[in-house]
Amino acid sequence: DENIREKYKNEPTISLYVKETGNVKEVNMEEYLMGVVAAEMEPTWPENALAAQAILARTYTLKKIEDGGVLKRGTDASTDIEEFQAYDPSRINQNVGNAVKKTRGQVVIHNGKVINAWFHADGGGKTAANAGEGLDYNKEATPYIKSVKNPGFKITKPENKYWTAVFPLHVVRERIKNYTGSDPGKIANISILERGP
Repeated sequence: DENIREKYKNEPTISLYVKETGNVKEVNMEEYLMGVVAAEMEPTWPENALAAQAILARTYTLKKIEDGGVLKRGTDASTDIEEFQAYDPSRINQNVGNAVKKTRGQVVIHNGKVINAWFHADGGGKTAANAGEGLDYNKEATPYIKSVKNPGFKITKPENKYWTAVFPLHVVRERIKNYTGSDPGKIANISILERGP
């Protein structure tokens, strides 16, 4: 898309909050992406897999910056995985460098705009039907997000496949109150009444 090409004709320099030191540093986009790809995937994986991750990470980064970056930090990006993507430059190897270089400047767009390029380590067998269902994201339409079956690739860390989320009853009660507008009162039990697609 010509508008995207014109907007990003020069490689962006981004402000990066470094959680480990509490400092903010300026870094070139492609250099930053090498640290992201190295942290988000195994650096020894096939170069084309790393290249696909580089495109998604670049797209994700640009979209987040367009949406205001890390507001809490006043920066474009953060090394805190609670706020942004994983980042570990110590894991960069030639494989990662080649993957980022061969995709330099490539992003995913839809209708002339950079997409929300969410990614995950494991889809739990099947990805969510849409961004609203899976991520509670309703800020804008995301017709490019489709439900797909997990192709069954092995992952490196079991905690990405099997995990548990625990919510105290007072939090559940507050969420129900916020969603329905009325307090459900003391919660004695919970059951699943309906599942999404």
